[in-house]
Amino acid sequence: WTECSAKCGGGERSRTRTCNNPAPADGGDACKGDAMQKEACNTTVCPVKPTAPSVVEPTGKDQKSISIKWAICDPVLGGKISTYKLEAANKDKKIEAEVAGNTSTHTFEGLLLNTEYIVTVKCLNGVGWSPATPPVTMKTTPGIPDVPTPPSAGKVTSEEITLNWSAPQDNGAEITKYFVTLIAPGVDDKEIPVDDLTHTQTDLKP
Repeated sequence: WTECSAKCGGGERSRTRTCNNPAPADGGDACKGDAMQKEACNTTVCPVKPTAPSVVEPTGKDQKSISIKWAICDPVLGGKISTYKLEAANKDKKIEAEVAGNTSTHTFEGLLLNTEYIVTVKCLNGVGWSPATPPVTMKTTPGIPDVPTPPSAGKVTSEEITLNWSAPQDNGAEITKYFVTLIAPGVDDKEIPVDDLTHTQTDLKP
């Protein structure tokens, strides 16, 4: 028999014979039967790559991490799922992770504050990688603001002082108020709410 024309999914092989042992002579009949025979071979269904996970869902987030879960892949005919590959990408950087095939949750850590990430998942069986899931967009939460710059003195008299400072990084959440703490001999400490980047304190002692 010849080699099968396909390794799976249905192929064909053939064999031939010759009528020469002995060959017909002196008007004798040719050999009976076909000179070539064919038959199907390797008819088992071919293994294929797995399908993509059907669902990816956000399960949690904070300032520097996002958590997801997904529906496990259908291995189809390529054997069990051995690995999941996860990706979280923002406009500047891509973070990848691989987890075992019996896993269906993951947390990306060390992310940027208040930043959108596009998350996808794909899986691997004995044949290859599945397509990636449709992308899911997640965003880390804002953080607390940075420390304001040290205030500088503007107008100073014997009874008042004006302070000015620059706005710090807000880390994703609008700064709605500043608090100025006044500490002076003979004066109770005060935490004064201020809406602007300047404050004038009056009624001070010389």
